[in-house]
Amino acid sequence: MKIYVCMEDIKEERQPDDLIAFGTVTSNDSGVLKICKWNCSMDENGIYHKSELI
Repeated sequence: MKIYVCMEDIKEERQPDDLIAFGTVTSNDSGVLKICKWNCSMDENGIYHKSELI
């Protein structure tokens, strides 16, 4: 399943500039960290600031 992830962030100048990423969610079937139900793999662009899209 495709996913869009965002988190509030603030630039050095104290202005809002959210962090965003796109990726894919899969069920955590690895047996590692059983408390985690899902894994999110970011796409090749990784995590970046919203201002970088403009």
